[in-house]
Amino acid sequence: MVGRVVAGVIACVLLGLLPACHIRGGEPSSRDLRSALNTQIDRENGAGGLVLDTGNAGSFTRLKFTVVLHDVTKRSCATAGSDRMWRCEVTLSITTPPLDEAAKDVDQSVLLFDGPDGWKVVQ
Repeated sequence: MVGRVVAGVIACVLLGLLPACHIRGGEPSSRDLRSALNTQIDRENGAGGLVLDTGNAGSFTRLKFTVVLHDVTKRSCATAGSDRMWRCEVTLSITTPPLDEAAKDVDQSVLLFDGPDGWKVVQ
């Protein structure tokens, strides 16, 4: 089995197609989940974060805040139509300053795709 994987990797390198080869297989690890979620959260925070419009509730009619991911606990994962798509149930420990500085645990269902550049959150 190891010989077949090594031969496949060598073939991909020789053909210059290593990014297109799918050699990981299986569900995402906790580390994969954390990396994919951090990338997604960083993208959203970089686009201005989240905005809460409070209307006429006071002098702060629009609050901007970011999401900070502290921890990810993987509860379960199952394939979602193919061996490269997975739906995972996770618990996220997050803060949302300045709205809330205390960490909260949030249960979330996350759809992920295992692509040539690694695991990505699918929205």
